Amino acid sequence: MFDERYLISRFSHELQQVILDVQKKTKTPINLIVTSMLGAMSATTQRLADVQRQGGMTSPISLYTFTITGSGERKSTVDRLFTKRIAEWDMAQKSVQKKQETSYQDDMEVWKIKKNLIRSQLKTAIKNDEGIEDCKKNLSDHSSREPKPPSKRQLIFNDATPAAMVNNIDEDHGCAALISNDGRRALEAGSLSKVGNI
Repeated sequence: MFDERYLISRFSHELQQVILDVQKKTKTPINLIVTSMLGAMSATTQRLADVQRQGGMTSPISLYTFTITGSGERKSTVDRLFTKRIAEWDMAQKSVQKKQETSYQDDMEVWKIKKNLIRSQLKTAIKNDEGIEDCKKNLSDHSSREPKPPSKRQLIFNDATPAAMVNNIDEDHGCAALISNDGRRALEAGSLSKVGNI
């Protein structure tokens, strides 16, 4: 028989209280709550540290968690409790990104116009056979100032493919959580076998 008291005792007093509060609120099994809590904790902290395993190999503190539950066991409810703030952060990031994307498009338009002007000056310099090196330098300097697209920041991906995750993981932030309510579909789609690419 599974000893829930032993499992709870492995956590700090603060986390024990969280687990018990969620159980009181949702009436779900402790092991389901712990799995969901650890998944949310991993999603938000995995970029902060790596772990060195035996043999000297280093890897992120990421977790793979699987929970097998029947319908109506409130797994989605528990997941939403632990990921609520993460989902709010994701929504706030989408709003910020929308503004940044508009600004980026404007900057890019100005950059392209300036590049065309410099190219025009270079054509004239080539035609007149003078000032070519200055125009080439101006073009090179301008190219190095090409606006960078805004970072995409998202922590939670629901039933996403590895390609979608890679395209949306910010290089600076570099972490995410793939959540699927249909484990069979995730396994059959090969998502987990491709996670190493992420």
